[in-house]
Amino acid sequence: MPDDIQPHESIFRTTRAFKKAMKQYPHRLNVISEGDSWFGYPRKLSGSAGNMIDHIQDRFEGHVNLLRLEHSGDEIAQMLAGKQRRKLTKLLSHCKENGHKIHAILFSGGGNDIVGKYDMERFLKPYTSGMSAEACINDTAFKIKIEQIRYALKELANIRDQYATETKIFTHTYDLPYLTGVGVKLGPITIIKPWLSPAMKKRGIPEDDYSLAPQNQFRREIVQVLFGSLSTMLTDLEDQHPNFFVTDTLGTLDNINLWRNEIHPDTDGFDLITAKFYATMKDQIPELPNW
Repeated sequence: MPDDIQPHESIFRTTRAFKKAMKQYPHRLNVISEGDSWFGYPRKLSGSAGNMIDHIQDRFEGHVNLLRLEHSGDEIAQMLAGKQRRKLTKLLSHCKENGHKIHAILFSGGGNDIVGKYDMERFLKPYTSGMSAEACINDTAFKIKIEQIRYALKELANIRDQYATETKIFTHTYDLPYLTGVGVKLGPITIIKPWLSPAMKKRGIPEDDYSLAPQNQFRREIVQVLFGSLSTMLTDLEDQHPNFFVTDTLGTLDNINLWRNEIHPDTDGFDLITAKFYATMKDQIPELPNW
């Protein structure tokens, strides 16, 4: 029939097609991805696999039903509120009622909540000579944001517990970018301005100089404090919730040439990050295709 899912088809953007594939190919594993640009950076801007899920998709095609819900620019509050939360909850409820097992939810969230244009600036104090990286952080503002991310993820775990107890949640800790002042480009044209450098400049924080040996990376040290706090919080959640797995990806891409812009790795960088992430998945779900 013309509406049938073909044997080579297993990557979907709509819940309708995903539901049909689960019914038509009950032997396949079923996976949902939701997240930000680390899962959804456009392939057309990179010319090849542009994000983590692109790399995973290449392994899944024809073998694993994958529903891709991610969207570049999403903050975690958007993913787990309103229409997006209802969409996920409704889908998990449908699967429970119809006996379809969701084997994994892949989740990337929290990064945009930290580096957003009107967020990063709030998390930084005005710089004065001699300040440490830790002293540059506005702890009051940043702790509020970390708690928002924490409770959004706790809600994700709770939704999973209500409708799909055995479903495994996989997330990651991002990595430490180089503050190059490079935004998203389409050819030579910048279509999205950089995220981190403008906020640092506004707070008077000295620029990094990655040409020096040893490198002057003070701004990068500040980002390390911020994402280190996110990593600690995620690890706490992993300890508190069953079937919640965090891959520590901090420190994977300690090479400026593996970064496309201020917050996104290039294709090779995402490949290295995803290999670590997939190893965690494969350890918990051995039936997944090999990397």
